[in-house]
Amino acid sequence: MNTRMANATAVDVTGEDVLSGLRQLGVDTLVSVPCSYFNGVYAAMRNDPEAITHLPAVNEGSAVGVAAGVRLAGRTPAVMLQNSGFGNVINPLTSLLLPYRIPALFLMSLRGHPEPGPGEEQHRWMGRVVPGWLDSLEIPHWIPGATTSWQEAVAGARTALRRGLPAFLLFASPVPPTERPPRADAAPEGAGMTRRAAVRALLSARDDDYFLSTTGYLSRELHDLDDSEKNFYMQGSMGHLASIALGIAVAEPDTPLVVLDGDGALLMHLGVLATIGEHRPARFVHVVFDNHAYESTGGQPVGGTPVDFEEIASACGITAVGRARTASEVHQLLGLARKQAGPTLLVIEGILSDTTAGRASQSLALPDLATRFAAAIQKAPVSP
Repeated sequence: MNTRMANATAVDVTGEDVLSGLRQLGVDTLVSVPCSYFNGVYAAMRNDPEAITHLPAVNEGSAVGVAAGVRLAGRTPAVMLQNSGFGNVINPLTSLLLPYRIPALFLMSLRGHPEPGPGEEQHRWMGRVVPGWLDSLEIPHWIPGATTSWQEAVAGARTALRRGLPAFLLFASPVPPTERPPRADAAPEGAGMTRRAAVRALLSARDDDYFLSTTGYLSRELHDLDDSEKNFYMQGSMGHLASIALGIAVAEPDTPLVVLDGDGALLMHLGVLATIGEHRPARFVHVVFDNHAYESTGGQPVGGTPVDFEEIASACGITAVGRARTASEVHQLLGLARKQAGPTLLVIEGILSDTTAGRASQSLALPDLATRFAAAIQKAPVSP
């Protein structure tokens, strides 16, 4: 179904309606990578935990693989994700589901459709192209609230699934929660640091370091506490921050880097630790804020936890590893990292927080942020 001509409006559907629609389609297993648009669905699952088997996945491509396995085993899967991760879906969609005729239902947000919100330029391209890409792949899709109702979309998806095809239900507006979104279990009081306290501790020990921060709240905190031309704030491209930092380290090996990553972001592309271990950048401190939650999308639990990041990093050849629970431990481990050559992984035990700051892109456009940081790295003047 071609939906490019329509501008989507809010769909009058609740999380309970979505679960009901899944039941109508026989879906018994939901594989997800979080998006705040689906907080209402997460809340509905929390209220009715027996309604469906829920499997959090570490990335969108993996979610498709899990769904294919569920289907091959005789059950009926659905995949729920944010459209910013649709690129990760393309490979298993086109090389697994389509050629093997393995049907699966997709619930996908359409952030940035038809236009991105203020400070959300990272959603512009996926918000624009997803319906067209699905058209080009001849994959049925609907935007409830645009050209069809919710029930009509569910009926269309049923027909597509019976034909052995994937089917996409696209949400251009959030499914609101009926209660506070579910959150992962926070660490006991005193057993870890809030996100803001962790960033403040790292900044208080800042020397001549360049800071890079992952998408979500870590970048917001870094920008709010110490905006600098020596900071790179990543919005979007979740899971790729360590790769960006490694590229800088290879190109500029004398540049000291502090990489502020999240547990969920690192798990998305965990193999980068092996690449870092192989190239062994000399001045590379990889900090992982481990709070077991996707906090910027509503606090959903990170799939695959608990994970011993230190053991994995050591096995990948990272020179030194450590874990911190307090500011003094952060300072101690940073001091040790600066005394040895080679990459360091520092895990900070995190707890959840109810406060956050605004996006960096609300004060400076993303291209300008990149230009400013590149000039600082290259020690070149910023072009007017």
